[in-house]
Amino acid sequence: MAKKAVVVMDLRAEKFRRELDKTKAKYRELKDEAKRAQAPMSQAFKVGAGIYGGVLAAGFSISRIKSFITTSIDAATEQAAAENRLATAMKLKNQYTLAGFEAMKDYASQIQATTVYGDEAVLAQQAFLVSLGFTEKQIRQVISAAADLAAGTGKDLNYGVQQLAKTFGGSARELGMLIPKLKELSAEEMKAGGAVAMVAEMFKGQAAAVAATPTGQMQQMANAWSDMKEAIGSGLAQGIMDTAKNFRVAAGDITKFNNATKEIITADLASGIQRLATGFAYIGETLRSYYKVTTFRENFQMRLQQGEGLIGAARGTYQDVSGAFDYSTAGRLRSGWEQAQANAEMVRLRAQARSGNSPR
Repeated sequence: MAKKAVVVMDLRAEKFRRELDKTKAKYRELKDEAKRAQAPMSQAFKVGAGIYGGVLAAGFSISRIKSFITTSIDAATEQAAAENRLATAMKLKNQYTLAGFEAMKDYASQIQATTVYGDEAVLAQQAFLVSLGFTEKQIRQVISAAADLAAGTGKDLNYGVQQLAKTFGGSARELGMLIPKLKELSAEEMKAGGAVAMVAEMFKGQAAAVAATPTGQMQQMANAWSDMKEAIGSGLAQGIMDTAKNFRVAAGDITKFNNATKEIITADLASGIQRLATGFAYIGETLRSYYKVTTFRENFQMRLQQGEGLIGAARGTYQDVSGAFDYSTAGRLRSGWEQAQANAEMVRLRAQARSGNSPR
């Protein structure tokens, strides 16, 4: 029984070793994947350093580099959020196709390249117009006219889009006060896009003109810088997400390993304790049996010795009695024999006397 328990414990230990080897191999594999996931992030750093290396090395302290990384990730996050809002709006209106979505993004980049407005601002306005049910063609017309209107009036892009979108309801409202000529259009003409066409004609080229000014050029450079940060931040964010994913996978595997180890250890411990208890019980029973056998043997030997003593004593007594008996019997027999002889002789003599014969 003890051998069987040892064999079972050896099998459990071998299973535990196999599970440990598997987990170590998986962890090494995850570490390699994490290193590969960091490669694009490192490449993005190399590209950025190659283009702007002199500026970064000359003007950036450690804290500024940290700030640059943070703002780059924030810029990439803002860009991704703007794109996601546009895609969501298109899906809600059943207008989403991958080609249409990419066309919207390309148009936003074109607006940024020719005006002072960033593409994320254009994406936000596109999402707004999609939510109102505008087609891609209408969206292009509204945003182009809104950019010129905003540049010509000193307003922002959001103001231009909001006011032009309202004209599709058949009324110029606030925009009519700014541009009285719009009141000449009928409601049907406005609903058909007449107000947008009139504004586009009246303010044509205003956005490009503002972009060509020194202030506009500075803003376009800031937009280009933002795009560069978005690209770097996107690589950094992807690397961080991949690394985080690998950490989650590793953490999950470690948790599974811990659970498996706990189960194995618990099962082996419980089994071992049970077998140990059984073994101790068996040993105890064996000791008790041995004690009983030993005690019985000792008692038997003692009783045997006592019996041998009694037998010896009985033998001595027997010998004494036998000797005494032999002596007594022999004496009686001898005495009786002699008496018998004496009696016989007396009888013979009497018989002779009666017959008159003298003794010889």
